[in-house]
Order: sequence, then C-alpha cells, then structure tokens
Amino acid sequence: MIFLLFLFFVFISPPVQAATPEGWVDTVVRNSATNLHISGWARDPDHPDQPTEVHIYIDGPYGSGTMLGSSVANNPHSNIGNHGFSLNINLPAQFQTGSHTIYVYGLDVNRSNHSLILPGKKFSDNWQNPLETAFNNLFCQPTNNANLTITGGRSNLNTKLSTTLTMGGAIASLKLNGLETVNINDHGREIQYAFQIDGQGEGKNPTEAGNLHDGDTSSSIFLGGCTDNKNRLYTHTQMGYWHEHNGLKTSPYVMEKIVQIGIPDHPNAIKFLGKFTMAENVKTIIIEIPTGYHTIQFNKISLFNLQDYSIRDSVDSDFQKNLWGVYDLAINQSSQLIPVLSNGSYSLAPYSPMPNVFYFFGQSNQGKTTKWNVARYHVGPFSKGDNYYTESYLVIDTPQNIQASLTKLIKSFKPTSTQPPSPTSIPLTPGDVNGDKKIDLIDYSLWKEQFILGELGIKTLSSPADFNQDNKVNILDYSIWKQAYINFLNS
Repeated sequence: MIFLLFLFFVFISPPVQAATPEGWVDTVVRNSATNLHISGWARDPDHPDQPTEVHIYIDGPYGSGTMLGSSVANNPHSNIGNHGFSLNINLPAQFQTGSHTIYVYGLDVNRSNHSLILPGKKFSDNWQNPLETAFNNLFCQPTNNANLTITGGRSNLNTKLSTTLTMGGAIASLKLNGLETVNINDHGREIQYAFQIDGQGEGKNPTEAGNLHDGDTSSSIFLGGCTDNKNRLYTHTQMGYWHEHNGLKTSPYVMEKIVQIGIPDHPNAIKFLGKFTMAENVKTIIIEIPTGYHTIQFNKISLFNLQDYSIRDSVDSDFQKNLWGVYDLAINQSSQLIPVLSNGSYSLAPYSPMPNVFYFFGQSNQGKTTKWNVARYHVGPFSKGDNYYTESYLVIDTPQNIQASLTKLIKSFKPTSTQPPSPTSIPLTPGDVNGDKKIDLIDYSLWKEQFILGELGIKTLSSPADFNQDNKVNILDYSIWKQAYINFLNS
C-alpha cells in the first residue's frame, strides 16, 4: 500500500514550477544628457550560486518597449551576495528629452523564465550636468593674461603647471619638484586638446596650441583666462587648425578648459575639464581630452589593465614600430590598457571616466618626445552652437606607487562602460539594432558607430549590430542590414 501511494505521488503530483527571478532596483539616475545609470540586484532562486542576466527596456515592457541594454548581476551587493548589477546606458537621441519609463527584467539562469523586477520607473530630463555647472560658475574673473601658473601636489611631490600666450593658452610646462617634463619644441608638443571632425583626420583638426607652422605667435586666439591663485586655472581659446583647412589657419571652434592640481583624496592627480562649442553641424568627432607630449626621458613604459588593475612592464611585442612614419615605437589605441610613462623617478598615467575612451602611447626619438593620449570617439549629430563636455585626469606618482594611486582614482568613479544588449538573450530581428521593430537609417547609424569603434580597437563583443554573431561588427553585418532594410521598405 505504501508503495502504491509512493507511485501515486510520483506520477500524479503536479510538477514543481521553477521559481521566477527576484530582485530590486536601487537607483535610476540621470548622469548627463546622454547617460542613465541603473543599479540593483537580481538572482534566480533555483540557482542561487550562479549569476543571472538583467535586461533594461524603456517606454514599455518586453514585447512593446525598446531594449536599452543588459548586464550580468555578479557584483557584491550588501547582504544579497554576488548578485548586484550596475550599468551606464548611452541614451538614444529620442529618449534624451521628456519623461520616460524604465522596465528592468531578471532572467532565469537557463533563460526559461524571466521576471519584471522593476514594473516601471520614470525619469525625466530635469537634471544638472556637473561639467556644465563648473563652467557656468567659474572660480575667477577671466582677463587677457594667458601666462598662467598654478601649483599643488603632495608635500614630497610639488607640481607646477603653466600656460603661455605663445601656445594659445595650452599647457606649456609641467614641473615635478622643479624637473620640466613637457617638450615644447613646436605647437604640437604641449599638454593640449584637439579634435578631428567627420572622419577627416588631420585635414580638419582644430588644435588648442595652434597651427603646425606657427612660429613665435599662435594661430589660435586666446579669449581669456585666470587662476584662483592656488591650484586651479581656466582658459578660453579659439582653436587653430593643425594643418590649414580651406586656406585658414584659425578655426571657428571655441574651447574652454579648467585644470586643477589635486582633488579630494588625490593630491597628486591633475583634473582636466573641457568644453567645446560646435561651429557648424557635425556628424562625428574624435577628440583628444587631452594629449600630453613629454621629454624623451619618460621612455620607460608600463601597461595598466583596467580589467583587473594590474600593471606590467611593456615588452617588444606590445609595440608597433615606425607607425605612420611618425613614431619609432607606439602602442596603438586600446580601451583596456593605459600607458604609464616613467623616467625612473616619476610616473605619469592618464585616465578618463567617460565611456568610449581609448588610450595611446607614441615615442619619436627624432623629435625626442614621448606621448600619451586620451581620446574619445563620439557619434553625433551635433548642431551648430552645441556644447560638448569632457573629463579626464593625469595621475602622477613614483613608479613604485603609481599602480596604487591610479587604482584608487579609478575606483572612486562609478562604472562608466556601456554594456550593449546581448544578442543571445532576447534575439533582435537582423538589421534592427535598437530593437524598435523597424529597420531604418537609425539602425545604419548605430551599426556604423559600432563598426568604427571596432576599427579603433574598442570592444564590440555581444553588440546588437553583430547580426551574424561572429563577434565582429564588420561589412558583412552591413550587408545584412542593407538587405533587411530593402525588405522592410518593401513589406
């Protein structure tokens, strides 16, 4: 009888239903016009020791809303264990104004089920850009004096930084305990800003210090500057073209910068804020935020890994030689490796918390220059009169302490890498990059952005523009989009 009852329960009892994922959204914060930060936790009760995936939708749940991005909930989170998630999302243009609603889903580990862990949370464009605020509330009254000097740093690492009128207000001197580190042989060898417009490279390249062929004066026009008589300076410059453009040495592009030696908890970091006013309608820019050109003594190169905060000496295989016929040694653009320059006594390491940033190192023995570069690729469009803001840092320390100082600075920022939607989770229609159930020129623009990022060495794995899922965004994906676009127009 007992055996029969056992069989009854085995074969008659209804199957146990899999538990739905659970979770919570802690923050939905607007960081900028284009950036939304979302954090919280999610887990699959049936698999409590495994991470689950989180999907973000806007203006409607799955099936009607637009998928914005995805993340893996595998970070430490209070008493929940390693089930936290945190991601920053680059908002498409159509969601940058007005009020919108966010929906967050947790997925089963085996993806057989999903659960809405945030039914709907609104955000609006009522936000304040801290970079814009910094330029709107200056700490000093600008004058026509371009020869500015500020000091700061630790007690055992005195840092002195200066600008000059000859170089259009660009940084022409950076001294560490009295040692000059900047090579100022021409108008390209300063710590300065520049950007390339609409893929024209140096053919359309507004540059802070002026034109390549400038002599004792700069083709850039200094519009004003000042200091707080301590550790902060401000400059305002109409940029020159590095090479003449349409017969012009001086460009119509205006930039402003704020430089500060030392920030809270980081006395040995230099902060750079930039503001650029578009002089015309622009589609794309690659912007140096900024670039530093130093004496050849800073030729000991290490590589800092942003993934695990490790640092190692460079080896021969890291370098490209005779790059573009300009650099004897170069480490080309990378979004994961930061070049650390050292002269044996001092080390310099650039960093930016902004997304879509890549780093570069180059050395020219003929020009006796070593160069670090923080650059950002950005797809517009930008309209004439639009302002564009940037933020970056230069960490200075001894070679023994530079890893700890750089790690400390990086960890003080929120995560800023945008994680694209995973095509293996909720499949999109081939050609439909943004998941709006249409195949149009917006999808082409998004494909093109991902393609260019890939060409620049910035990771595009799991990109929704990788239609054939070969872990590359390339011309094959364009062909898929083109055919899908034609089919959509004819449907």
